[in-house]
Amino acid sequence: MAVPAAEALTVAHREALKKLLGTTSDPERRKQLEWAVQGLDAKLRPVQLAASELAAYAGVYGPRKVRLEDGELTYQRDDGPVYELIPMGEDRFALAGMDDFRIRFERGADGRAVTLVGLYGDGSEEPSPRNE
Repeated sequence: MAVPAAEALTVAHREALKKLLGTTSDPERRKQLEWAVQGLDAKLRPVQLAASELAAYAGVYGPRKVRLEDGELTYQRDDGPVYELIPMGEDRFALAGMDDFRIRFERGADGRAVTLVGLYGDGSEEPSPRNE
């Protein structure tokens, strides 16, 4: 069975980035490459979560709102645009249409999300504890 051209290109791109990652010791460059590899991994192996799993993330985290509507998880900061959250695995999500920002959820002992951490392409992080 032939691999679709777009997928083959993504695989080749991922392998090239992994090779570069193995040759650099610069911490900033490593963060950039790891970010790109994680994004490609998510495209190659999409994560599917049931609505019941997605519901554990819904809530208000400081200025950030995560909602579950019609089986889809969305993200909004303050009164800004609403983005669809795309599961990447391990409590990580990408935002549809935004390449330089992702989020990670931290869970409490009961398994419920208690903190939303904004992850930026430059390696910085911004935690927002759950309000409710």
